[in-house]
Amino acid sequence: MKYIWQHKNFPDFKFDGKGIIEQVQAFTLQAGELNGLIQGFKPAEREDILLQILLAEAIKTSEIEGEYFSRIDVMSSLCQQLGLHNFPVQNKDSFL
Repeated sequence: MKYIWQHKNFPDFKFDGKGIIEQVQAFTLQAGELNGLIQGFKPAEREDILLQILLAEAIKTSEIEGEYFSRIDVMSSLCQQLGLHNFPVQNKDSFL
């Protein structure tokens, strides 16, 4: 698989979105449903849910790049970047 910048037409791509419209629509519907579910929680619970989603995405993204970080290190970094300095970290198993 090539990186985007390795393609011969980079950066002058031509794109036909017709091939992914159904996938984008399905994703949008699922994202809306997820948002509706999350809104049913208390604000503190919503914050924790969104933080867990960010944590999972950060870990998966780093794995794609060949980096492997502990969940507690990533959580600590997320909390610091988001200004959640008082976020309780009880033990390494609390983020499993």
